[in-house]
Amino acid sequence: MLYHSATNHSWIDQSNYTRTYTRKVYELFGAIKLWIHMSSEDIFLKYINSIERKNNITWRRAAFTVYWDKECKDLSISELFVLLAAAQRGYNLLNESQQKEILERAKWLCSLHQNVCSEIDSFVLDALTYTVDELDPRIQQIVKDEENIVYNQWLADDIDRILYTTRLLRTQYNVKDCCIVVLDEDWGLVRMNMCTQRDDERGKTSSCMLPRQTWSAIKPFLYTYAMNILGYIKEDTIIDEYVAYTLDWRAVYEPKNFDLKYHGEVSLAYALGNSLNIPAVILLERVWVAWFLKFLQEQLTTYAPEFPLSRSAVQDLGLSLALGTYEISPYHFARLRQFFLSKNRSNNYAFYQDQVTTILSNAQNKVDWFGQDNYIHQSWRAIKTGTSRKFIDAWICGVQTKISNAHIACIWMGNISNQAMHGSSSEVAGYVWSRVIGLIEKL
Repeated sequence: MLYHSATNHSWIDQSNYTRTYTRKVYELFGAIKLWIHMSSEDIFLKYINSIERKNNITWRRAAFTVYWDKECKDLSISELFVLLAAAQRGYNLLNESQQKEILERAKWLCSLHQNVCSEIDSFVLDALTYTVDELDPRIQQIVKDEENIVYNQWLADDIDRILYTTRLLRTQYNVKDCCIVVLDEDWGLVRMNMCTQRDDERGKTSSCMLPRQTWSAIKPFLYTYAMNILGYIKEDTIIDEYVAYTLDWRAVYEPKNFDLKYHGEVSLAYALGNSLNIPAVILLERVWVAWFLKFLQEQLTTYAPEFPLSRSAVQDLGLSLALGTYEISPYHFARLRQFFLSKNRSNNYAFYQDQVTTILSNAQNKVDWFGQDNYIHQSWRAIKTGTSRKFIDAWICGVQTKISNAHIACIWMGNISNQAMHGSSSEVAGYVWSRVIGLIEKL
């Protein structure tokens, strides 16, 4: 990797990073050629100046000015070895959980050069600069009254990198806007990202605060409430068949499943796991719209009290509320999703929260509905997607169930202009969500 970054020799296939014996032989000869033609100091300087790190900026200036607010010539020998150790480990100095391993590596490198390097201690990290990448001004405005902000610089940089590297994928799906919200189990806001850049004219509008319809992403709340009221368990069955409801103004409401098929007698677990619409509407009709609305209001009061819920507006939607036709911002919906964190189990709903979480964690349901090669099939991730019929909104919101330090990760993707996307939530947002949740699981 040293000579790959420092030079542009044609005898190395720069597009292939596969570790093979043949490649190792090429690397050996490449290292010998560098050693013959360049001094150790020149090799080191080219190496540390060509490593990509923060927000796709190379270390030429980023590592010096971002981490210690110094020019290269002003860095101490200890600081240089700490930077080299971080590069070799592939870690970010601003991630506190990785600093101990970086220091150990730096000490080992230092021990190989005892004549030029003093002892490295944790004081090297005391002067690290954390203020270079502050919260996006659009986000600062959102959370200005938020008391519990657990800003994670490392996660912020890597999510920005994911959004940068997936921009072509989003273009292929005709996705121009998105919001990613990450919360920890103590309700702290860990990170909030948007696709649009701060200096983009379109980016002046915060997609994280723009109310959007949640669609099927609301179903976990409906099932939790309905199973509690009706005394159902996930193994109980419901009939997925044609239904029609006469509305007050003599119109007829005929809900349809996303696949436009009927599935007959199915378990509640199957209905929720495969996101069938008709069973959700039947459940809402059995528990009454007004009572489910009251339940939602109670949860919003607890988890997102600043969100202005209009009771009359939701009641006007009637049974379509089961399909998430009421609008809520991605930020506030992520807050509402805290209801399913294990720490928030209540006496009234704990059993049914566990039932719904188990259903949403079932990998087979995800394979049945999204295909064998879907990005969201892991059994320890309790997720729910939501896609509008006209492919205007794509949601994925999930909670980890495997690790103790649980987080919520919610993604909304779509177009503020209401243009249609070229795919469902699992296609449009699944890949990005899986990479984000993979980062979170390393925290």
